[in-house]
Amino acid sequence: MRREHSLKALLAASFLLLSCLTLLVGIEGGPSTPAQAFAKPSDLDVTYVEREPRYPVYIIDYDEGVPYVAASPENGKTWPDVGEAVTFNAHVVNKGEVAFSGFTYTWRFYAGDGPPLWESTGQYAGVMDPGDGVLVSQGWNWYEASAGGPDHRTHRYPKLVLTIIPNEPDERTANNVREYYPLGKDIAFFVAQDLYDAFNARANATGTYSYEDWVQYQIKAMNEAFDRSTYPLAPDGVRERVNLEAVYVVPAASAANNWRCAGAYISDGIFRANTYRGTWDQPRSGGNCNMGDAGNVDWLNSVIRSVDDGLVHELSHQLGLIDAYNLHAGRWDWPCPGIMGGGDRSPHCGAGTDPSDYYSSQDAVALNLELPYRARYYGEYLFDIPRSMEVRFIARDGRPLRNAYVEIYLEDKLTQRVLTDANGKIALLNRPVPSCASDDQWCDGRAGRPEANPGQWRNPTLTGHSQRDSPFGQIDVIGRNGVLRFKVRAPNGKWESDSILEDRLALDISEANLAYWQGNRDSATFVFDTSLADSEPAPEPP
Repeated sequence: MRREHSLKALLAASFLLLSCLTLLVGIEGGPSTPAQAFAKPSDLDVTYVEREPRYPVYIIDYDEGVPYVAASPENGKTWPDVGEAVTFNAHVVNKGEVAFSGFTYTWRFYAGDGPPLWESTGQYAGVMDPGDGVLVSQGWNWYEASAGGPDHRTHRYPKLVLTIIPNEPDERTANNVREYYPLGKDIAFFVAQDLYDAFNARANATGTYSYEDWVQYQIKAMNEAFDRSTYPLAPDGVRERVNLEAVYVVPAASAANNWRCAGAYISDGIFRANTYRGTWDQPRSGGNCNMGDAGNVDWLNSVIRSVDDGLVHELSHQLGLIDAYNLHAGRWDWPCPGIMGGGDRSPHCGAGTDPSDYYSSQDAVALNLELPYRARYYGEYLFDIPRSMEVRFIARDGRPLRNAYVEIYLEDKLTQRVLTDANGKIALLNRPVPSCASDDQWCDGRAGRPEANPGQWRNPTLTGHSQRDSPFGQIDVIGRNGVLRFKVRAPNGKWESDSILEDRLALDISEANLAYWQGNRDSATFVFDTSLADSEPAPEPP
């Protein structure tokens, strides 16, 4: 164990500003709550656990929606080697207003359900005044070679749990236990000083006065959403785990441009919390610590005692999920969307369910596919498209819709005109992607990029997804060209007709992704029911 930088100065500054904060945001109520004196409960808090050494991730940037490798770790090392000695450091902070004379602690390592694989106990006997923090450390050899290395089929295990028992009464014990998932995705928070102070001056959903505890509450909600998001292609839900691995408190209006040096390139995700709900950023070649002004009072009041669904949504971007609402923006609402604003969460629909409690089926499978990799890509799972696709239209009487006029639009651009065949089918034409996107090929120095920073456009991506010719053409990872729309006219219609005998249908890229993940990698058929009549009358009954 080693003593960490004292937080006395931070707490003292918070108290000097307390009268201003109470006038601005109140302590327990809304903006109109009058200033009042209060005493924080005694509280020894395990704020978060981190691992050392840390290794950088691949930094992915985007050129016209196409991912390229902007920076690579030396020797490509992003995880510890099998058998390498690592150290887990738990941050323990006195968040209350009374001193503690130390605590005992126990580390427990779980390899699966059942009792821990091993335990380690210790004691810290130093005095911890309000605001003081210490590190409690535990060593481990990263997966002995005899165990075969990490098992990325699930990140729910292994699980490391630290429990502390303070020597004096602790009025808030929920934060005396903290879990850490060694294979999980680590997320670091950069928070503005004024927002950090405002959170620490108010009781959160766990009853503590701790910004870190509030973030951990959001992380817990995210992991629980993983578990409940079960589907045929993800029968046991999302097998991922997320950790809060660091909190960096920065000046409220810092002009520094080197915030990434504090760890941005070694975390799987970075969240920058500023004035409103927060802005997220996957560090690329720039970034700064400009956090803005004081925290928004109304937002703070609305989330301090609850799960901030918007934050969980934004954190999910750190794992590579896109805003699914982009696929149907301005056209129609998803009937049963998930956390990311779209997709399908069936069968988790109906009364008593909330979109913010579930990831969609597309999101769940995408997250499971990324388990073996460090995070930093975004939306590249959209590349998983069957090599050929066809659509079958069904007439209102259940027979194939033959000889119907079909116009196909990619977003608003007409790409194909075709008649359905005797089985009501049409083949979707693949649109080409740039020639340097062929499988297993690096494309260096893409046209239009500065010679000093050509980047590397790799296909397949480092996470195993290949961009290839498809009806969607060059797929935009944000989802802005992820919908094929069909204008289907009855067999007696005309190409130029505005006949009312017309159905308008759509196929979004998530359906193509799910078909691919179901095993239809070479070809897939998508079936649409229509309200149109077939070209010939149904046969008379015998």
